[in-house]
Amino acid sequence: MDRTTELELLDELLALKTNKTFYLEEETSKSPVSRYMSQDHFDREHQALFRNLPQMLAHSSELPDPGSFLRRDLAGLPLLITRDKDGDVHAFLNVCRHRGTQLVSEDSGCKHRFSCPYHAWTWNSGGELLAIPHQEQGFPGIDKSTLGLKALPCAERFGFIWVHPNADVKLDLDQYLGPITSDLDWLQAGTLDVFAVEDKTFDVNWKILIEGGIESYHFKIAHKNTIGPYFQDNLSSYQMFGDHMRSILPRTALDDLPNQPRETWDIRTQTNIIYSIFPTSQFLVQSDHIVWIQMLPISANQTRLRLHTLAPKPSGGDFDMPASHWKKNHEITLMTLTEDFEIGESIQRGLSSGTPMMPVESTNALPPMAVSVSSNMRCASCAPRLPVNAFALPEFTTMPLISRVFSRIWRHNCTGAAAIAFFVNIAATFIGSSATISAKSRSPDSFTPVFTAAPLRPGTLNKS
Repeated sequence: MDRTTELELLDELLALKTNKTFYLEEETSKSPVSRYMSQDHFDREHQALFRNLPQMLAHSSELPDPGSFLRRDLAGLPLLITRDKDGDVHAFLNVCRHRGTQLVSEDSGCKHRFSCPYHAWTWNSGGELLAIPHQEQGFPGIDKSTLGLKALPCAERFGFIWVHPNADVKLDLDQYLGPITSDLDWLQAGTLDVFAVEDKTFDVNWKILIEGGIESYHFKIAHKNTIGPYFQDNLSSYQMFGDHMRSILPRTALDDLPNQPRETWDIRTQTNIIYSIFPTSQFLVQSDHIVWIQMLPISANQTRLRLHTLAPKPSGGDFDMPASHWKKNHEITLMTLTEDFEIGESIQRGLSSGTPMMPVESTNALPPMAVSVSSNMRCASCAPRLPVNAFALPEFTTMPLISRVFSRIWRHNCTGAAAIAFFVNIAATFIGSSATISAKSRSPDSFTPVFTAAPLRPGTLNKS
């Protein structure tokens, strides 16, 4: 984010505040509850999203030295992430090539050789097979160079370790992240260390958790005893970067901003910034540190979360903050997000009850804004996978600003045009046309409305 963009975003928030205007659609929308409840729907997400898109699995500081390793899980795949003797990072299936035993059981550590606990076949941190006990007698003529650990596409960038779960796909982060790469560079997350990690599992669908993190409609109510008093009421702005999103949530300090010299304006002081990296990572950017929220979906109604507080590396100078400062920040973040996560569990229980819910109409929309981007896309039944830039408004589309943020019209080669909202409907699109329901063909009971008065909602009703 450059300085011009930073000031423009603050100006935008001030204008919204002054005009008492919110980002809202002209009409309420509905989303099928099955998107949050159906295990069949989740299984399609699992294949089309979690097994088909690159994801962040670790911060660089978690592999500090040559020989460092981590054990991770990616969509059911057991992984071993290593830093070799040259400092390069690798991601392997944590599986012995002999009999399939998981090679490493420790969560992390530092060593250059990994021996299978079953028969002691041994590999180095670069994945090369070094030794086979009794090789001459038991495995004559075997070529060890053909039995390296199974590698997955892996890259270290923006201070994180990225892994693609498909070994046959080239990992192209520039293509996948698109224009949001400049903001990720701006964050300088590589200069930070992981100060603390919280690892918990919640009984809630992953999309409910993400949706709760990208709207400020609930702040003054759900967080009234924590952060609510320090933020504006239902005021925020958003921008899409392909499938990824930047949300700006202003603090009450925004009110005094016009009285301060413009050259002193600082978006990280006056706001919280949330970057949502599709499908399952979010960054909560604070004034002096970053929180990385990593979601690891387990089933339709269960999600594992890893919450990382990333703080500046100690320099040994007078300006280093004491550990107690970062500990307090970590505890406040954990307390606040736990409020969100527990509400998410409550939503999941409520949806499973079958109770009918009524929509609340929302008519406060901003003037239309044209957005011109590519609309060339095919559904999952037409092509093996979708291009990353597929979820976008076509050149001829003019919609309210909220639709620039959450909705994309795409040309569907099989069933015609459909309106796709942010995470829920992007996910539905990735898993194919069977996940969407035409407004003309649906029965009255096929949809249950959810949260329709907020700037962000679980989904937008599909239209044909």
